[in-house]
Amino acid sequence: VALASVSTAVQGILKQEFGRDSLLIPNSVDCRRFRPGRPRSPPSTSAPVSGQMTRRARRVLLVGNPTLQLKGFDVAVAALQAVHCLIPIHVTWVCQVEPSVGALPALASATFPLTTVVRPSQSELPSLYRGHDVFLFTSRYEAWGMPVMEAMASGLAVVTTDCLGVMSFARHGSNCLVADANDAASCARLVVQVLNDNRLRTKLQRN
Repeated sequence: VALASVSTAVQGILKQEFGRDSLLIPNSVDCRRFRPGRPRSPPSTSAPVSGQMTRRARRVLLVGNPTLQLKGFDVAVAALQAVHCLIPIHVTWVCQVEPSVGALPALASATFPLTTVVRPSQSELPSLYRGHDVFLFTSRYEAWGMPVMEAMASGLAVVTTDCLGVMSFARHGSNCLVADANDAASCARLVVQVLNDNRLRTKLQRN
């Protein structure tokens, strides 16, 4: 049986663990749908969870399932709390289920304003990416990392962890900034760097 891999990371795992070669077939994104543009108002499926958004707050986007430990949202919450202590932010989280303190205890002490968008339709998803100042991705492992590519196509500055598959297309300092997985302090530092440096943010948005 022939095998296909979505990234060189998966190719390497298949070769190392099973001694199998595989054909590399990378993912792609529809740039007619995921494209830069003005932010839209959150859909009816969204709701403010905590905090109050201030007029000068910078917009940060998270995308993914808060109940999956490998997605590293515990790191994201810790990093964004550290950022919010320095720069006012408002976080939008597009997710499959509502984030809970049970799944993420750090949410109990988080003070940044948070709006969740739960189970948006595929037709709504592209517009939810647009208009944010930075996209934060803190996964511990990805075969590819589709939300990162969708964010890039949508013209967002990206801060991501080195989670294997995403490094197939992520280039630190060129089209994103890359932190080590599980390193909330490093993620926070890079988010602050993007928010404070207009030239860097514009470069990442364009690349």
